[in-house]
Amino acid sequence: IEKILIFKYQELDIVIPNDEKWHTNLLIEGKNRNMISEELEIELREIMGFRHFYRHTYGFMLDIDLLSPLLNKIRNVLLFSNTLNPELSTTLK
Repeated sequence: IEKILIFKYQELDIVIPNDEKWHTNLLIEGKNRNMISEELEIELREIMGFRHFYRHTYGFMLDIDLLSPLLNKIRNVLLFSNTLNPELSTTLK
């Protein structure tokens, strides 16, 4: 999703500062420009938080009860990416 948003921003000449909060700023800018919904922005932030946690911990510390809600949100993320890039879409049922 990050790369899709980055490509869209480049097409529109939107500059996202390359600082330590660029991931968050990417989502905020997308929400402010109505490229993503507020609901999707919240879900993406949760997934982003998991990614940060996972990259800085070991796999054995993962809790399936915490992961399950995030996995359920992946569908919404994939549906969103398909709206931006329909030629790359996959079949979701």
